[in-house]
Amino acid sequence: MWRTSSTTSFVIFRDAILTKNEQTIYNEMIMNSPSAFLDDNSIFEKLTKMQHYGLPTRLLDLTENPCVALYFACENNPKAVGEVILYEPKESNEKFFYSPEIKSFSFEDKSKGLFFVHSKFNNRRIASQSGLFLLFAEKEDIFSVSLNECYKKTNDHKQIILYIPCNKKAAIKKSLERINIRKKSLFLELNDIAEDLKESYSKNGKMTGE
Repeated sequence: MWRTSSTTSFVIFRDAILTKNEQTIYNEMIMNSPSAFLDDNSIFEKLTKMQHYGLPTRLLDLTENPCVALYFACENNPKAVGEVILYEPKESNEKFFYSPEIKSFSFEDKSKGLFFVHSKFNNRRIASQSGLFLLFAEKEDIFSVSLNECYKKTNDHKQIILYIPCNKKAAIKKSLERINIRKKSLFLELNDIAEDLKESYSKNGKMTGE
């Protein structure tokens, strides 16, 4: 599994008020659009959809595709050093959306642990990004948690992190475009496709005005 980050800290930064009212926000989201969640069979599946539409959740996005991770490392914070972090989960921490621990997850769950979860591809964006999620099982873990016991390290007990210099990001993104790793192929929303086309033509000197 791959993750992009501007820091090696394993902290999900969420507004304290959002965290405190997590379950209420979750319930109101479903109450306001119940039909959108009819095909979701667990709290986890509903959370992945909520995160897709921009609601902050206890999930952390990951990808199984190293090229997708590289794209986001170059796309985010263009003036900062990017990072691509590799995780190889331990067997006990790697789950699927249909695993009993994930299907039964609830906001009152007191079990310990973090899970790398292979999600159902219930929207095109997750599929295009080869997405999966890190599920923080306990509410207090949302603020800070160590992953040291959840994944395998190299023989010398180190983690693999690839650092991307900011002055190399543009060239890397151009190379990724050749294999169709770009905004319009990863996000698939009309506004993202429009933005991708605008950026592409602008930087190539093909667009003279809006």
